[in-house]
Amino acid sequence: TMVSYLLFYADEALKVRNDDPAIHAVRALGQVLASPEELSRARSSIGRALRLAPDDPFLQQAKAYLESTEVAPGLPPDAPDPETLLDAPDPSFFEQYTLGTGDRGRAVRALHRRLARVPQLRFRYPGRYYDVYDEATREAVLKLQVEAGLPPAGVVDGPTWEALEQLVEASQQPKDAAPSSPPPSVKHPAHGPAGEPVVYLTFDDGPHPRWTPQVLDVLARHGATATFFVLGQNVLAYPALAARMVAEGHDPENHTFDHASLDKVDRETFIAEVRDTDRAIHEAAGEQADPIACLRPPYGAYDAQTGTLAAELGKTLTLWTVDPQDWRRPGADQIAEHLLAHARPGAILLMHDGGGERSQTVAALDRVLGELSARGFTFALLCQ
Repeated sequence: TMVSYLLFYADEALKVRNDDPAIHAVRALGQVLASPEELSRARSSIGRALRLAPDDPFLQQAKAYLESTEVAPGLPPDAPDPETLLDAPDPSFFEQYTLGTGDRGRAVRALHRRLARVPQLRFRYPGRYYDVYDEATREAVLKLQVEAGLPPAGVVDGPTWEALEQLVEASQQPKDAAPSSPPPSVKHPAHGPAGEPVVYLTFDDGPHPRWTPQVLDVLARHGATATFFVLGQNVLAYPALAARMVAEGHDPENHTFDHASLDKVDRETFIAEVRDTDRAIHEAAGEQADPIACLRPPYGAYDAQTGTLAAELGKTLTLWTVDPQDWRRPGADQIAEHLLAHARPGAILLMHDGGGERSQTVAALDRVLGELSARGFTFALLCQ
């Protein structure tokens, strides 16, 4: 509980004094005490503190220690089975709120304990004091939603919580369960020719007449390339933006024509969604857009037929590994910190340049590119 308060007050203090290295250092301390899973976040916090106070010997020692260790000196994960389930949020909670990336508190801890009770979700319990809805939580929630036949949004609403409670109850009954298939992915290198770490920037749901140009401007400023998973209907509406993507070295790929959930459509609709989008890209950008090799299923939703039909059309299903849920508009800082904390060699970063108001994404992108470049990362195209 004290660790949770330490993190909470450090976050609140940074909203007022983001240029204070001591607060960043305190935040790093809270992160390593919260859970061994927070090591990457602690490194990021210490790095920011050192940029503000590069000559501080304590910060230098802390950075050296955190970079040399593989496991944070935090509370070890507790075995979930002996834990008493925390009370669920009141049903009225989900009438106004959802739980998603960056959220924290008792409701998230209650969520963690339930996720850990369902073996097929393969969620590693982070400890009784850890209360952050992080990337591992989001991935487990996505698995839950796919299994329950719910829209795979990666956030917890009332139906998702109800489905989780049912799975927790069912998991108490002994049964044989087949392991779930791993998600499809494109093979891609984690390092460049000279050994430099590589990350893959991806943007969904564009092009958008306001936000896509701003994203392209930020990418140009940092000399970065990105993969844009575009909607065919938006390419038809704004063909010049798709052409600009290609002209500036980026790669437009297929995200269906109108954001259809591909696991719920028939064969004819599936083929039309993909082919109409390919046609729109070709009309806008010409042969320079070839090959359009990847298909990112909206919502990350797929099933066996999705993979089969994609292969028939010459597409590889392509997901992501890091999702800051920028579409929830949690704030530019939170978006950036989530991306920076989880950026590892070979990571596929998901953001959105369409589908809503994206000023926070644009602001976060500028910071993320600057900090990743300073760490030595380069940016590559995912599907080429």
